[in-house]
Amino acid sequence: MGRNGYNKRREELKWKKEWNKKEELLKKYGWADNLIQELHDFEWAQFNSDRRFYEKLKDYEDDYLERFPEKPKSHEVDTIEDIFEIVQDETVLSQLRKAEKPVLIFFVMRANDYKIEQIAEELHMSAGEIYGRVYRFRQKISKKRKK
Repeated sequence: MGRNGYNKRREELKWKKEWNKKEELLKKYGWADNLIQELHDFEWAQFNSDRRFYEKLKDYEDDYLERFPEKPKSHEVDTIEDIFEIVQDETVLSQLRKAEKPVLIFFVMRANDYKIEQIAEELHMSAGEIYGRVYRFRQKISKKRKK
């Protein structure tokens, strides 16, 4: 659906084509005409319910996208070196240079909007392990700043 929205005509044609196939099978297997008609009426009502939902969803999506335009990324982060270039704080930068590789990969992937589950899968670690390493990394920074 997306930006193009819901196309009632296309969806109705698709529904009718599927219904005709289903109707042939039901007749082939000996369903009574009144049962086939009841099923048709039920599925047609369901189709109309879905249509109303998707038409309203399209209106909502358009309104939502207008109110919250996509934010442009201020930096492209493809490598660990990109992280080093972005960071301004000397304390953080010095700790990043000493950090374990999984922590660095975590920051690169998070900068590219990966979810923690995806990062964990990529690193062959649990999400808890990753959070623990990042937590310890942040603690090191806090200790350095306090000195």
